[in-house]
Amino acid sequence: MKSLLRIMLCIFALFKMSFAFAAVPGIYCLDNMTGEWLRIGAGNTTMTRVVTVGNQQIPSAGLGNSRDRVFELSPIFLQCRNSFEDTGDYQLRFTLVTRNTNAYSPGFMDTSTNTIIYAWGGNTSFNPANSRFIVNTPLPARNSLGTTVLNPSIVIYRRTTSNIVPAGTFVGTLQFTVAKNNVIQNGQTLDIRLVTTNDLIFQPEFCTINNDQPIEVDFGTIGTVEISSRSGLDSAVTRNLELNYQCEDNITSLMRVQLVGQPSAFSTTAVEARTGNVYGTGTPIQNLGVEFYRDSTVLSPNSGVGYTTQITNGFGSDTLIIAPVKSTIANEVNLPAGYFNATATLVFTTP
Repeated sequence: MKSLLRIMLCIFALFKMSFAFAAVPGIYCLDNMTGEWLRIGAGNTTMTRVVTVGNQQIPSAGLGNSRDRVFELSPIFLQCRNSFEDTGDYQLRFTLVTRNTNAYSPGFMDTSTNTIIYAWGGNTSFNPANSRFIVNTPLPARNSLGTTVLNPSIVIYRRTTSNIVPAGTFVGTLQFTVAKNNVIQNGQTLDIRLVTTNDLIFQPEFCTINNDQPIEVDFGTIGTVEISSRSGLDSAVTRNLELNYQCEDNITSLMRVQLVGQPSAFSTTAVEARTGNVYGTGTPIQNLGVEFYRDSTVLSPNSGVGYTTQITNGFGSDTLIIAPVKSTIANEVNLPAGYFNATATLVFTTP
């Protein structure tokens, strides 16, 4: 009889929990730290997530200062449940970022446009709507459970004099607000506090390449037969690119240089070539690209490897080789005569 009584009590407790959960319709999200389901809009809805600092990111837009540096944080997998009784389209809209220090800010990466959103300049917080950034993340449909993935970042300000963000650092807060059919639902906000799990060590100094001026390379007139399909180094026409580095504060350190650009359609080691003689414009040429080499090693665009270079008393230099390369199916028909151009960016990061 005692065992039966315990079972009945357990069932009754479970019934009460389910009834309480559904008593107030809304969006409920799981707080991993406490194991509680929090209703967004029930007072000050706040949770803490621990995140791992990863690699440096190169956003296409959003930097308030071109010298600010962005590092990825591990994704936040937010488990949420929709108990609203209507069939509206619910989303989480990113509505505010608040920093905790004047050295760095939490950020949110809009992966659809590769835009970083953070509190830049002298701002302690930033509302993305002020710059017309509308970033919605889908929430589960009515009476369903789902996982929403958020992509936070940390942005190191150029002005910081420190070179480490230690593990356990409270970076700041990202705020999200429930939207229904793209309309903000006032008072239904969720604040997510970000705390790091590992150290971020970086060089706070700023370095430039060739005095931060664009570098132009002219291949002249090239015959199709002069371009190799095996390696740019086998092409008859190559060019040397002399690079001179200058860093602030006369640092002596190893630095990493990465090549950023659009890969060609036929090779991940070649930068995309386009028609015309205006940089960054024209139609992509499917069977032609440009390769970059350092010490006979090809530099793949957007690779995290890049190459390391020595900076001594604030100065350094390197010589790269640039060469055209074609696909194995290139011919005079699919590789017509005319001007072509290719663009890429060299970026300094920590080794």
